[in-house]
Amino acid sequence: MGLKSPVSGRKFCLNLFILKKADLPQFKVPKTELYSRTLLLTAIRKTLLLRSMIVVSVQEIGNRKHYFFKVFNMQFITRSLFAILLCLFCGATFSQPVDNPHNEALAAVRAGNLAKLQRLIDQHGANMNARNRPGESLLMMAIKARHTDIALYLLEKGANVQVANTSKVTPLMAAAYNNDFRIARLLIEKKADIHAVDQLKKTAIVYAAGIGGSETVELLLANGVDVNARYANDLTALMWAAGSGHAKTVELLLSKGADPALQDNRGKTALEMADDAGHLDVKKILSALQKK
Repeated sequence: MGLKSPVSGRKFCLNLFILKKADLPQFKVPKTELYSRTLLLTAIRKTLLLRSMIVVSVQEIGNRKHYFFKVFNMQFITRSLFAILLCLFCGATFSQPVDNPHNEALAAVRAGNLAKLQRLIDQHGANMNARNRPGESLLMMAIKARHTDIALYLLEKGANVQVANTSKVTPLMAAAYNNDFRIARLLIEKKADIHAVDQLKKTAIVYAAGIGGSETVELLLANGVDVNARYANDLTALMWAAGSGHAKTVELLLSKGADPALQDNRGKTALEMADDAGHLDVKKILSALQKK
């Protein structure tokens, strides 16, 4: 950054620049950096310790320019400025009202910030059933992100457990996919629809069986789901568990009356699906039933 010549015969003082040695080669200016005013404020915000600051004045006498400068110790000035900026920032942050409680609530759930969400709902009127662009409610967002404390808070506050996203996935399906038995049980207690079907023609028990969530599978069966119900492509929960290699879930479904002889729309049984996928433990369980 070069220094521009002033109007002849007039003094002026440049506003607080920190200069490199190269800018004033005739002077010794140790340990300094070049900053514009904007970068100077950035440096202060980042608590950089600026050791010195040069105030330069230039005067033209005849045909020659004369430079006058003074070096100030900046440690005290920098700390003072930073303290002032910090106080102003904190005061503005805590005094300003919440501009959009809806967006703030979504952000709080994404961040897993229960205290902020509680404040937004209780003090600023945020909607506990607010939804993001994919149509996910705060409750579903919390379940998917495994923010159990937030999910429990929303359920206690009376959040709608039936709200599905744009893909028709419900909070219960999300809990089943996460193998979150505790949340799944609470959702069912709140009358969540155990038979709801998403765009992929899957239900909560399909998600639970596919990831080996035996507890959730048993919970859904106990609340009225048909163990031999057919889903997309004529698949059953047993086929989903067998094809995914979840031996314990397969045993549970068989004990609850699942029919291993049923076939999908390709004519394949659960045994054949386990065999195709190389799940030997599941194949052994199902093969033993055929020999009886």
